[in-house]
Amino acid sequence: MIALSYIHMGGIRMNKKQKIVSTTLSTVTALSSVGAISSLPNTVIKNVQALDENTVETIQQVQPTVRTDLEKEVGDKNSTVISTGAALQGAEYQKNSSEEALNNAKTNKKENDEKLTTSQNQVDQTLAKEVKDRAQVVLQLQETLSSQKQQKEALDKAVEEKQNQLKDAQDKYNKAQANYNDLADKNKDALDKLNQAEEDKTQYEKDLASLNDQLTTLNKDIETVTTKLNEENKSLENNKTTLSQLNTEKQTLETDLKVSTDKLNSFKEALNKQPTTEEVTQLQKDIDTLEKDIDTKTTQLSTLDQEINSLTTSIEAQTTTFNETTKKKDDLTKQYDALTTQVNEAKTNLVTAKTNYDAAKKAVDDLKNNVDTPELAKLKSELYQLQKQQSALQAQVDVTSSKLKAAETELANAYTKYDNNVVNFYKEVYNNTGNLDAYYAYTELEKYDGIKVGSATIYDNKNYDKTMASLSDLKEALNYIKMCNQIRAYEGVAPLKVSYYLLAVSAIQNEFTSVKWGHSEIYPFAENIYGSSRDYNSTDFLDQNGNLDVAYLDKLGRNQNLDVFNTQRQNPFYGWWIKEKVKYEQTKNKDDAGHYFNIIDENYTLTGFSHNNQLHNSGYYTWGQVFAEGLVADKLDGSGQVSITGQSVDEFEKTLNAWILKKANGVQIEQNKVDAAKAEVEKAINALNDNKQKISTKQTEINNYKDNVKAQFKAAETSYNNAKNTYDNLVNQQSSVKAELDNTSSTLNAQKDALTKLEDQLKANKKEKVTLSKQITDKKALLAQKKEELANATKDKAELEQALKDANADVDRITALIDENDKKIVITDKRKIECRAIIIATGAAPKKAGFEGEEEFIGKGVSYCATCDGRFFEKKEVFVVGAGYSACQESIFLAQFASKVNLIVRKNELSCSGAIVKELNDNSKIQVFYNSKIEKVSGNDFVQRVEIIKSEAKYNEETIGDIEYENNNKNTKEFEDNEGYGVFVFVGYEPESKIAPKSVKRDENNYIYVDDDKKTSVNGIYAVGDVTHKKVRQVITSASDGVVAAKIIETILLK
Repeated sequence: MIALSYIHMGGIRMNKKQKIVSTTLSTVTALSSVGAISSLPNTVIKNVQALDENTVETIQQVQPTVRTDLEKEVGDKNSTVISTGAALQGAEYQKNSSEEALNNAKTNKKENDEKLTTSQNQVDQTLAKEVKDRAQVVLQLQETLSSQKQQKEALDKAVEEKQNQLKDAQDKYNKAQANYNDLADKNKDALDKLNQAEEDKTQYEKDLASLNDQLTTLNKDIETVTTKLNEENKSLENNKTTLSQLNTEKQTLETDLKVSTDKLNSFKEALNKQPTTEEVTQLQKDIDTLEKDIDTKTTQLSTLDQEINSLTTSIEAQTTTFNETTKKKDDLTKQYDALTTQVNEAKTNLVTAKTNYDAAKKAVDDLKNNVDTPELAKLKSELYQLQKQQSALQAQVDVTSSKLKAAETELANAYTKYDNNVVNFYKEVYNNTGNLDAYYAYTELEKYDGIKVGSATIYDNKNYDKTMASLSDLKEALNYIKMCNQIRAYEGVAPLKVSYYLLAVSAIQNEFTSVKWGHSEIYPFAENIYGSSRDYNSTDFLDQNGNLDVAYLDKLGRNQNLDVFNTQRQNPFYGWWIKEKVKYEQTKNKDDAGHYFNIIDENYTLTGFSHNNQLHNSGYYTWGQVFAEGLVADKLDGSGQVSITGQSVDEFEKTLNAWILKKANGVQIEQNKVDAAKAEVEKAINALNDNKQKISTKQTEINNYKDNVKAQFKAAETSYNNAKNTYDNLVNQQSSVKAELDNTSSTLNAQKDALTKLEDQLKANKKEKVTLSKQITDKKALLAQKKEELANATKDKAELEQALKDANADVDRITALIDENDKKIVITDKRKIECRAIIIATGAAPKKAGFEGEEEFIGKGVSYCATCDGRFFEKKEVFVVGAGYSACQESIFLAQFASKVNLIVRKNELSCSGAIVKELNDNSKIQVFYNSKIEKVSGNDFVQRVEIIKSEAKYNEETIGDIEYENNNKNTKEFEDNEGYGVFVFVGYEPESKIAPKSVKRDENNYIYVDDDKKTSVNGIYAVGDVTHKKVRQVITSASDGVVAAKIIETILLK
């Protein structure tokens, strides 16, 4: 079952929520199991407007009327509307067409009499042309039939020849099979092992291919992850650099702050206590002493620098000598290692040569004594095995030949397995993906299989190409949907997605339209239709890149004198879109632009299109497009519903092309099997011939073996003598190089000791230099301090006050900079987190109603989410607390599952729109308790008792009667049920803002104030989402808040 949210038909919007249970030709609407339709259209007005002599467009206006008595009767009885059959539907169309033609003829008789002569001439011309065209078609069909008969005769002859060949081959096969059976009995165990080995080999090859595919995928994943890791490492390094810079800046600021603070304190002390003359004199003496000390240490530092430079020069010279000796040792070591390797290789070669010599000598001796060597015995054994294999290879040739004949038969049958029927495509999509959109599409088409209306067949499984059910029709439809989306993009509207179900619906309705011009109204979807006496393909309107020039189409619609005969003026979208758009811009009358508004309606998300390239009773080639805001489909197991989201044009085209490729591959697979069988036959024959050649070759090898033994012995003897001479020479060279290497190692150790002593002395001098430099720096700082004290001591009071003021300003400025870069600290129950900024995104939580037992029974009957928990109380009584929009909407929602809904309202009225109140009051399952509140809920493991009392709010006496209070107590009513109740609370929300520091400003409801950057009153603390003071609280606005805060913080951190 498919359900839809809004219906637009012929440009007139109808706000209906209506379920389609079955929309076949034989069943208009079934109401027995899904609920009654809220209203039905009673008046249908069709206006047909001629665009030009070849083009017709229609606009259908639907004006629903409400008949209260009829709706109530349909709702109460839930009766099934009697459906009409396919033949009756076709007859009804013909009857209506005939009656309409008769009425028009009577009304316009006088006018038609005057034009009769002209019309008759036009009819005669048209009929003559049609007779001529159809005669030409008949001739072409006769030629085609004759050609096909000739092809059939040739095929029959070929089949007869093949059958004769098959009979001969079968006789040969039977004979070979008998021989094979005899051999099989003798070699059964060997054959079983061979077959098992072949099966194992096939499985190993499959496993290897699978592992290779997995390896390729893993390599791609590794490359992707590696790229991301490199990017993240790069980002991390940048962040580390930034953090280091910030820490350096902070340390610099803190140092500056200390200096400024010290200076400030110095000025304060100088201002509060002017020094005496003796103190000033002592300061001057201290300054003189410091200056002398600094000069002395500076001289010492200069002398130390000279010593360091001298040591550095000596170390460089000694290092050069040491490196040269090291290089010499390395060269000798390499030479010695090379000689050692050569000696070892020569020794190995000598042993090998001796072994070969002994073996060759023994072989010669064996030949002389007529004893077979192991190699000769092996050659003879191999010859014997090759002779045994000859029979088995002949049997393999016979088997593979039989497989080839079977594969050729399968190939002949493959061409009938695949066709271009769109139903097979939809079934493929459903079988592979479980897509219910595709399932309902092909089941809808199959309902009309073989059903005719007028001269048209709605769908024919055997002659699908005579309807709109071929793959080429789908490709044509996709081109037009691309045009529609390009127009929507031009208008700034999101593209439509393709629905399999809507494609089927459009094709079915289009067949009806081609018989009787106008909207068929088989399905309640928004629909644009278009007719023309001449047929056009989508490619007539697209450029070489497959795109529609929307801007040029716009120009054509706005300038009737521009390119008058341009083919684009025959484009359905020319009339539907730009022509109606221009008219609407002139008249501002939406009734004149229904097609235009269907195309640009941003609420529509799904569409289907069809193009009928065959003429039927209406006399027009027809185009149709349907639109929907959303579709919902029943799951086949009855467990619920799923939303139909459709596919983008690119996704749909990709799926379609995959199916077309699979069709092509279906035949190719069988061809591949034939090719493989041929290859196996050829391989078996080649193996048989190769084995014959191997037998001959093996015999030659045996004959040549004996001749080669003596020659090998002579070669082995020569090789052994050469190897011994080489080994002796290399051993002598190795001893000479070893002596020189030992001498060089001793020299290198002495040079290393001398270099180490020089480096130790250099380190000591550098350490002393650092100490002197620090002492000079400290004394210079002390000297500057003393000079500053002396200068301050000589300043007058006014200068000191001004200096004090300037120092205060420096301290304030630096302190502000440090505060700006200061860290924030978040303390959790597990750890302490330091950061430079905090984003509070804690949201808001539902408010409690405050009745007794509310906290205790949360999750045991008490809930704050009807969507989450409503189904747990199916066929049970529930209570809803609240008077606002949420409480009313959730009451209506819960009425779908609960046996009864009690809405508890503290005041005497509801605070929501009148439409919601009316829908609430019209629902027989909902009872409203005004001026009341829940006092207490109780039970064992879940809510089993609910106590309602009269509220303290002011109330209207007329509403008190809504509650029948018990026990003569007009203030209390109790409910009790051992099966349990559901209590749903909807009394508003409160922000989770307690986590924020008290210094963060809030409104009277504790929502946090933020500026446009989502910054709170405290520097470095931001808040986003429902916890903030704002007018609109939606998921999308909360997400937007988070993005704004994050980008602002990022900008600040990167400064």
